Parts: sequence; C-alpha cells; structure tokens
Amino acid sequence: MGERAAQHVQNIVIGKYAERQKLHYLLSATEYAMPNCFMMMEQLLDELARLEGVICYSLFMLPPQSVQREAIYSAVLEADAAMHFAVEGLVLRSAPDVPKIEAIWLMRNILPHCPRELPAWN
Repeated sequence: MGERAAQHVQNIVIGKYAERQKLHYLLSATEYAMPNCFMMMEQLLDELARLEGVICYSLFMLPPQSVQREAIYSAVLEADAAMHFAVEGLVLRSAPDVPKIEAIWLMRNILPHCPRELPAWN
C-alpha cells in the first residue's frame, strides 16, 4: 500500500510484539522487494504445520488481491495456526477473525478516495 519501514525497524516491532504476547520468535523472513512478490510468504505457509504461526509486521503487507488474501487466511486456519499483525495488534486465529481483518483492509483501501476536508455547511 505504498508504505515502507526499514527491515531493522520491522524486526524491532515484531520482536517487541512477540515479547509482549509471550510468543516464541524464531527469525525474520524477509520478502523480496519486487512488486507483487510473495515468495517468502508462500514458503512460510508451506511450513505452517511445523510452526505455531506467523507474525507479520503489518496487515497491509498482505497481497492487494482479495482472492490471494483469502488463500492465505485459509492456509493459516487449515494449519490450525495463527497469523499476527504486529502494527495493528490483530490476530487471525479462527474464521470469525477474517471479516474483521478484511473490513480494516477495505477501509484502508478507500481512505485515499475520501475528502480531506469537510465542506462548509453554510
């Protein structure tokens, strides 16, 4: 979504989140900086059976296409794992979490199209 945070900052945020949530933090998987590249995410999803879950820096690092996000949600839920979003403090643990996460995603998506000032009501 056009936002960037340096990798070391992301690692600090994720590490602190894991500490606060008392999660076992192994290591950081860094995605390649190519547009629409989710190779590392796909690899993590393939390994979910061996992991308790994944901590993402932000919800808004997921793919922009809803079909791809839904596939990620399904993979996490089918593996009986969790996906944490450190910046937003959200967790995907069960099917009822998906609409909440998608609602936030969609709201963020329309923000650039909202007026910045309210018109004068004279």
